[in-house]
Amino acid sequence: MSRWLQIHVPVWLLISLLSLVCWQFFLRRGLRGISCLALLSLCLSLGGARHQMSRNRIEEDDLFTFATESPQPVRLIAEVDSRPVLLSETDVTAFSAWQNPNRTIFRARCHSLNRGHGSTPVSGIAQVAVNGHLSDLRSGDVIEVVGHLRVPPPPKNPGEFDYRDYLRNQGVHTLIRADFPEAIEWISRRRENDWRRWRDVVRDRCEQLMAEHVSDSTRPVAEALLLGRRSDIPDDVRDAFAESGTMHLLAISGLHVGILAGALWFLCRCFNLSRRSSVLFLLLTIGLYAAVTEARPPVLRASILLAILAAGRFQLRQVDAVNALAIAGLIILILNPTDLFNTGAQLSFLAFAAILWMTSFSRRWLSGREAVQLRSDGSEAGFLHRTKAYVLEWACVGYLVTAAIWAFCTPLIVYEFHLISPIGFIVNVLLIPVVMVAVLLGFAFLVLGSLSKVLAVLLSSGLDFVLDLLLDVVRWTASLRTGHFYVAGPEGWWVGAFYLLLFGVIVFPRHRRWRVAGWCALWVWILVGLIDGMWPTRSTNLRVTFLSVGHGCSVVIENPKGSVLVYDAGSINNARRARSIVQSAIWSRGHSRINTLVLSHADIDHYSGAAGLLNNGIVGSLDVARSFLDFGQTGVVDVCDKAAHNAVPIRLISRGDRYRSDPTVECRVLHPGSVAMQNDNANSVVLLIEFSGRRILLTGDLEEDGLQRVLSRPIEPIDIMLAPHHGSRNSNTKALADWARPRWVVVSSNRTQMLPVLKQIYGRESAVLSTAESGAVTFEISPAGEVHSIPFLAELRAE
Repeated sequence: MSRWLQIHVPVWLLISLLSLVCWQFFLRRGLRGISCLALLSLCLSLGGARHQMSRNRIEEDDLFTFATESPQPVRLIAEVDSRPVLLSETDVTAFSAWQNPNRTIFRARCHSLNRGHGSTPVSGIAQVAVNGHLSDLRSGDVIEVVGHLRVPPPPKNPGEFDYRDYLRNQGVHTLIRADFPEAIEWISRRRENDWRRWRDVVRDRCEQLMAEHVSDSTRPVAEALLLGRRSDIPDDVRDAFAESGTMHLLAISGLHVGILAGALWFLCRCFNLSRRSSVLFLLLTIGLYAAVTEARPPVLRASILLAILAAGRFQLRQVDAVNALAIAGLIILILNPTDLFNTGAQLSFLAFAAILWMTSFSRRWLSGREAVQLRSDGSEAGFLHRTKAYVLEWACVGYLVTAAIWAFCTPLIVYEFHLISPIGFIVNVLLIPVVMVAVLLGFAFLVLGSLSKVLAVLLSSGLDFVLDLLLDVVRWTASLRTGHFYVAGPEGWWVGAFYLLLFGVIVFPRHRRWRVAGWCALWVWILVGLIDGMWPTRSTNLRVTFLSVGHGCSVVIENPKGSVLVYDAGSINNARRARSIVQSAIWSRGHSRINTLVLSHADIDHYSGAAGLLNNGIVGSLDVARSFLDFGQTGVVDVCDKAAHNAVPIRLISRGDRYRSDPTVECRVLHPGSVAMQNDNANSVVLLIEFSGRRILLTGDLEEDGLQRVLSRPIEPIDIMLAPHHGSRNSNTKALADWARPRWVVVSSNRTQMLPVLKQIYGRESAVLSTAESGAVTFEISPAGEVHSIPFLAELRAE
């Protein structure tokens, strides 16, 4: 909140003082609800002040003061500050033979910097990325890194994930990229008594045990469930968990910590340990587990809550769960204030608050356990009757709690991830027993399997079976077409108002009139949000955005009546990023669907993200030329399969086709004809879009014979043109410049070397823009024909 409002520290402190006064004033007068609001305001304002101080604090010798947006070669001596994580690209076929699809990521505490003219002492934390696998690197090692230093790049597209802001919230302001593992040289190993060494040894042993005994298909899920490591989960599995509404099962949180605590307490009771010994053993084990899983915010929240509850049991005192939740939030706020602004931490706190709230309403089911022991005639009920009653009771309470969690968390999930998964409401309760068995088997495997290979084989077989069952259920529920929906999502102001109303309903439960009015207001507000989300975004202007996808191409056309046409959706080496950029761009504009997706030709950098868009069910129709259907390419087959699975019609287009994407927007296909050429680039679909007397020409990778055929037909001057083949010299000829006479030329590429040449080719009358230099480039055309260009990075800097 503090980074959105941009409130300075003194203002936050003044709000804190006023909130403190109001809290004491209303508390002494017995106004519990208003005093709670004042206390919440006090916590939020203190958190905002602490957040601003930690976020904006940069020392004079920080490495950030030497970094620029352009990479510069450096030699850095630093201490490894985090456990290195290996990221593997799942689509290895997209990489050339000389490229390494693996990257090792870690954070380093900087000591000295050498930029070619002597060493300079520096401080601060840098994010280091090394192409390749560094298997021997450990936390606490002092190393020398030879690489390129730069500040994290800003987002280049509307709605894109702000990686720079994310790192800044973690106290990281610089990036260092090394091209080879040999660029890392060890100066000294970490100390033997460093606690991080023992943490990494335990974690490495657990991972090694899983690699030896757990199958490759289930091992990534097992590592996520037990150790919190999700970097190895394949994209399709990650998407399946998200779309089935069960992604939270992969994030270690209160569920996993609670299962472990329950198992430990049961063992303590079996060995007849005293209450004090049991509590101490429980606290010690949970603390070690939190350390091994790197104490992420959800784990830390659950561990703190458990410690508070266990301490109360140790003192034979009852602990107020709401107060315990507040204390956990304050502790996390003190340790790292940015963690409370992490979506995972926010969802964790919301879910626990929902459980607490719903528990008070489900006590009548829990208090009826003794009643089910007797029949209506007063005799004792049989085993089957009691079992049936317990199962029904468990299901009722489970679905009530799930409904509360769903109601509390869904607005934030839709706002952040643009996904609604109704199927998750049904399947989550059914999967809880499966997850409990998997977690218990997993912990038993890690502990006992390290002692005996026989036990390791037996327990890993059971773990594989349970995880296979879990994956089968998740994949099946994710495949249901009506089980999940991708939507544009509500505005931030709507989400903020929703949680204020929800807080009011919870805080004022004793005042019936206020409670009824609060619930009515909440439901009306939900209805307003649903109507606003389903209502298509309309404008009188045509909006054309050339997205920055690196070496690739994607153009989003927003029509005045609200329909969306996307021309190409690809990026070389990173299909997931291409899909994410396109989705985020349309969602940020309030659109939930792509009415028409046009793919120019069958080069991977022009369609790599198309399969993901089709699989998400947000595409209305797919337009391709006949030459695109090269079924020798697995990517093309995947696109067609995804279109068929999601009932998306495929339309074949060719020269001479005309259609209207909007009553005022006409699209004409200028190329290719019915006869395909041998060169795939020459078969690129060339689309001419006309609106209010203005013309936009989209050219794909047009070159050679295809280019000559297009130039053989006269055309009126073009206003906006996509430079063919990413601005290559062979495609952007003087003949093309004389034929099109464009006012603006946009180059979709990740390089800027060709810009001077292109400016010379197209002349002074044409403005040449590059997505590598300007980020996404947007043009707005009014009904009167006025054209305004909006480079995204220039607009971002102006803000």
